[in-house]
Amino acid sequence: MKTKNNDLLEGKILPTLIRYSIPIILSGLIQVFFNAADMAVLGAFDKTPDSSAVGAIGATGAIIGLLVNSMIGFSTGTNVLLARVVGAKDDERAQKIIGSSLVLSVMAGVTMLAVGIVSAPWFLDITSCPENSYSGAIIYMNIYFAACPAILVYNFASAIIRVSGDSRSPFIYILISGVANVVLNVILCFIMEEKVAAVAIATLVSNVVGATLAVIHLARIKEGPCRINIKKLQFSWREMGNIILLGFPAAFTSALYSISNVQIQGAINSFGSSATAGNSASAQVESFIGTIVNAIATSAMVFVGQNVGASKRDRVKQSIRWCLVMAVVVAVVLGYGALAVGRPLLRIFVPNDSLAVEIGRVRLACLLSIYFVMATDSVLSATIKSFGYPTFPMMNSMVTVILFRTIWMNFIYPNMTFVGDPVKDVFNVFVCYMFSWTMSLLVQTVLFAVIYGRYKKGIVKKV
Repeated sequence: MKTKNNDLLEGKILPTLIRYSIPIILSGLIQVFFNAADMAVLGAFDKTPDSSAVGAIGATGAIIGLLVNSMIGFSTGTNVLLARVVGAKDDERAQKIIGSSLVLSVMAGVTMLAVGIVSAPWFLDITSCPENSYSGAIIYMNIYFAACPAILVYNFASAIIRVSGDSRSPFIYILISGVANVVLNVILCFIMEEKVAAVAIATLVSNVVGATLAVIHLARIKEGPCRINIKKLQFSWREMGNIILLGFPAAFTSALYSISNVQIQGAINSFGSSATAGNSASAQVESFIGTIVNAIATSAMVFVGQNVGASKRDRVKQSIRWCLVMAVVVAVVLGYGALAVGRPLLRIFVPNDSLAVEIGRVRLACLLSIYFVMATDSVLSATIKSFGYPTFPMMNSMVTVILFRTIWMNFIYPNMTFVGDPVKDVFNVFVCYMFSWTMSLLVQTVLFAVIYGRYKKGIVKKV
């Protein structure tokens, strides 16, 4: 299948940015739909009054995020490095970066498979997983981690395809995977007694399908800097080191968020399986909006990176401006829209648990009311990385995310007023996000101002 690539170095910025961003947004939404479909199907089949099956998946969210998303963060190194090299038209180096990225994705996936399966019980213990959801959570995590090699290969391969200017193909592949996931969810839940295992197997198979299609696409590219020969991959330890160096801050930042979320998850779990299910259902609703924002940030990283490499300063400025506008508009319109219909959305995932719905509604109110703050922060962070300074957003996250949230959960939260009503008391947990996001944006704005000021003076960091 032939696809038309976008030229990110020529033409009007906004139309090109929209054309490029839409497939990435749709790809992200399909990936989110994987977990949403798991929970929706489970919600339909789970007849327990305390939502123990849905809670089993909810209890794994922060843990899976810690291990898997941190590894996916390394694909940011491929995005930043390859975008700059493609912009500079250095085809020979691009070949080495691509080969090294694919090798790294397999290594990271296998590592996560081993670490995840071994550490799953320990993570569930430290997060106080509700007893009635524990066995299901173990089953789900073991099967999910088996999909890690495929998940990593797909994300790295998709990053390469998108940098080439083709953002449509990854969307098509993840759409096919998403359809497979939904169909398998329903079929397996009908024929298998263990419903959690059924949806986990569906997720595993669908991820393998997506990874296979992405690799086949790479093997079929015949021209341009991102063409490769799968049988004769060019590998470079130096380029792998560069990818890790540029990707590590993003990976570490993802880990920081997940570590803080693990601690927060433990506090939520203490309110019971309904709280766990409600929190997870709310996270699914938010993730649809967050995915769109993240896709815009990814577009900013590629657009700014290529145009920095091509020394097109005016296009760099316009790319940043339009990405900020798009992200804020999405956060405000969709965030407040989801708040308006929060309860019906939550009932899709927890139809039989009114307590879970109310707890999820509290989380939506806390986070979506200021989601534009997180959206602005995400685009500025992506832009800073594209200029070659990925360490600064990481350092910001160390202070405003893990340090602040750790202080909150260990010293502020235990001393807050509790009334014995989980719907009201859980607010003390979620308000932590509001303060953390605001602090992060303030710091990120200062960092961006300094780095962009240096860029306008002609100071460009080599990668």
